[in-house]
Amino acid sequence: LASGRLTFVMHGSSHRSNSWALVLLCLLHPDLGSCELTNASSPVWKYVDYGVHSQELLSYKNPVLLECLSCDGSTWTSSTCRVTPLNNTNSSLVSVSCLKPGFHEVTLLENDTKQAVILLPLDSTPYCFIWQATVETAVLNSTEGSKILMSLWVSEVLAMGTSSEQDTRKSQALSRQFNSLGEYPSVAAVSPSADLNILLQVFNSSCSCWQFYIEPNNLPYTLPVTISGRSVTVMDCGIRPSQYVITRRSISTMEITTDVQAVYNPAHAQFNIYKDQQVPGVAVILHGGNSFITQDDFTTVQPFQLTSLLHTIDEVAFTASTLCILAAGEVFVIRREEEGIIQPSGLLASDVHHITAKTISTTTIEETVDLVVAWVHNAGGSIFVSRDGGSSFDEVSWQEYIHSVAISPSKEHIAITVSAGHSSKAQVLFWDLDSQVWDTGSFVFNTNGGNLTMEYFPGVFGDLILWEETALYYSPNGGLTVEPLVMYSDGTRLVTASWDGEYIKHAVTGIGGQFAVLSSENRLFYGTIQTGYAVEIAFGELPDSQVLLHFDIIGQLKAINLNGVVVSVRKIPTYSLLLAALYPPSACPYVQWSHNLHQKVYYVDSGDNVTFWTSVTPRQWRTNQLSFVASQPSSVDTIIENHYQQTAVEGSIENNMTVLIRPKAGPNVRTAVKFSVLSQNLGCQKPAESVALVAVQCPPERHIRVKGTNDACPSYEDLKYTIPKEYYDPELQGRKVQGNADKEVHYYSTDYGCPLQVPYSSTFIPILELYDDNQFLSEVDADFVIWELHGRTDFGYTATAEEAGCVSSPQTWQAMLQEGAHPSQAWTSENYRHCFQESESGRGAFDKAAVYPVLNRTGISAISWQGHNGIYVMVATVVDKTYSYCNLTAVFGVEVYGASSTPLIGYLMLLMTCLISLAVLVATFFMYRHLVKTGKIEEKIQ
Repeated sequence: LASGRLTFVMHGSSHRSNSWALVLLCLLHPDLGSCELTNASSPVWKYVDYGVHSQELLSYKNPVLLECLSCDGSTWTSSTCRVTPLNNTNSSLVSVSCLKPGFHEVTLLENDTKQAVILLPLDSTPYCFIWQATVETAVLNSTEGSKILMSLWVSEVLAMGTSSEQDTRKSQALSRQFNSLGEYPSVAAVSPSADLNILLQVFNSSCSCWQFYIEPNNLPYTLPVTISGRSVTVMDCGIRPSQYVITRRSISTMEITTDVQAVYNPAHAQFNIYKDQQVPGVAVILHGGNSFITQDDFTTVQPFQLTSLLHTIDEVAFTASTLCILAAGEVFVIRREEEGIIQPSGLLASDVHHITAKTISTTTIEETVDLVVAWVHNAGGSIFVSRDGGSSFDEVSWQEYIHSVAISPSKEHIAITVSAGHSSKAQVLFWDLDSQVWDTGSFVFNTNGGNLTMEYFPGVFGDLILWEETALYYSPNGGLTVEPLVMYSDGTRLVTASWDGEYIKHAVTGIGGQFAVLSSENRLFYGTIQTGYAVEIAFGELPDSQVLLHFDIIGQLKAINLNGVVVSVRKIPTYSLLLAALYPPSACPYVQWSHNLHQKVYYVDSGDNVTFWTSVTPRQWRTNQLSFVASQPSSVDTIIENHYQQTAVEGSIENNMTVLIRPKAGPNVRTAVKFSVLSQNLGCQKPAESVALVAVQCPPERHIRVKGTNDACPSYEDLKYTIPKEYYDPELQGRKVQGNADKEVHYYSTDYGCPLQVPYSSTFIPILELYDDNQFLSEVDADFVIWELHGRTDFGYTATAEEAGCVSSPQTWQAMLQEGAHPSQAWTSENYRHCFQESESGRGAFDKAAVYPVLNRTGISAISWQGHNGIYVMVATVVDKTYSYCNLTAVFGVEVYGASSTPLIGYLMLLMTCLISLAVLVATFFMYRHLVKTGKIEEKIQ
């Protein structure tokens, strides 16, 4: 008081309500000349340039960059690590180097007073370097068109404050050094089912980098890849395997121009990110009247505007075919890679408040629907639904207060959150797209009375989170049941009163059940749905900074910052921050979890099945269970078996689960499957959850081959031969007619394989073999039919309907081709009917002498030849619909040999044989008579 000055220090943000009383006390005190209020909440600090995946730890071999954002004159110290300031005029940015792995304390001091203690968890991996990548479009040669060029360098994990030019020179020198030691990177798609066709890979000395030319055909717009090397080290330091996301532009319409200057407009201060669920690398940011777009997962961000739209954009939504815009209460639609803006029909409301969109797959694989939903956000809410990407809408009748609307990824319905007759109660309702009715359900959950927002997790299982200003909720089944999610700060569970004016402003969901929540004071909470809770972690943003959250396609959490009109992106090291927040760390409930779900999609053909397994080893003297869930359980049959076995450690029992899945309905239905460990916590580095898609359909690489046709035979490449007109049907109808002229044919062994050599006197049944790509599976034991590709007709079948055992009239080529259809479409698995059961009209008379042209391994019927040598190009088609969902067809050649070249020569040879035989017989007779007359026959007998 003698100084005439008093400072009140406020610790933490939860005492904000008392601040005005303190200021009033200060101002009314007669002895004070001045007073001030200081908020002494914890310093705001962050990791800088975190060089590895956010779910990984930095190695102790890497320096760690730390920066304090709310410090003035503060210093960093550590008893176990070396702390080096990186700026002589500002000690808030430092490099921390430690000599061993583990937890290291770094203390932040201000005037020798401890402000904060930061824990740095470092692992023992020997990685000092990391792969750095860029992707661009390039031309490999003038004949093949443009390719994707991926360039790779070796870089230090952290760029120790050097300039960009210095970083480049250092990376080039490191790359040359590793290349000289035999290092060579490999690039592989994260998903084994993804098709990554690398055409050429070289080390380019001009850029001191490795370069890969990648074929863009069939490449998705967003493809995560893993980059790894050959474990070469320099000074006992290796290169950390890393992930990179190859992205391609998916929106190239002329309606979007990026040649604009962003200007901040405070009248549109709301800051939002709208992600493209179909192409995860695409997102739109709206803030201050400006629109920004990224098509490479925030590697680059550009301001843009729509050339034909004068209004400021309020919301954006994406389908696979369209970009939907909400501006000034109206909806506008732009089709990807097309020009022009569409104003849809059917929107009766003149002032739409919100839109959302998603492309969903129905229960059949080949069908998708581009759904767009627009709604009015009031007590008598109106909902409008479009099934064509936003071109036209239909109104859905509804008269209650609408909180939010979301499109379910797992079922063909729209979910909306509504008030349930009371301000503190709500429920999730569903609009079925096919039946056009509401499923109102009966589950009602308690809320704090705020406006609810909901968001589905990525994937098809329908997990979602809902939030209001002071509470967070979770539904594992798309809203059928809803339960609270617990949030902790410094080990204390947050309740409604804990927020004290602060509120939840933003929440996002990521792969593997991750979610993150951001408060109005920029406090960050991170959790997983497997654990059911979230904890506060150090975010590293000032309370007044403009920032939102974003999960990328490989599960990294990123902070998207807007400083005026400049967008920047920062990776959040969630696992490092979690371990620090949970210190002393709680042990993960299991020591090992494994599974065999290593593909993104598993195809199951008719009669096939797929078997999955997963295993968890709990900690000693504990138990843990495994969970299996199918998104469409009605489409498959499942057999689940659990068994337990003792491990080498006493008190540790391994739990194993095996699930056999086979089709119940099909083809072209699918279900997602998910395995997880029931007991988890945030001390586990990654959620123990694995997801795959089971597609009941023809496997894409499945085909048949004819046994014996794959040998090399260059003499048959472009071999010319002639089909005589006497047994040639130019209309391919299998008729025994005479053509107008002989048919000249070219035989190509590269297309048909080597022709099978078959003697004319033997019957013939080709042996069909089933393959997946180049992997032999089995011989085909199903019914199949044969036709000749070029119209040759001089062959037949050995069995009749009676000999085959038919009880009804068999299908024949004559009957199947009677309407003039091409043989390739006339007889397939879609219209095949066997003759071993009575027809619908019952057992009746039929021609038992009719030819039976269906072949199989039983040999009931076979192909017979009609005495002619020559080449036949046969087409075999499997027609048994129970055997496979695939169209199994193989083209192969047969060369018949051993028959007389023409009928006349055969007759002449037969006649000559008869004459010679007769001559021998006559000569023998006269010699015998001569011997009898001369008496020599008696002498010979004696």
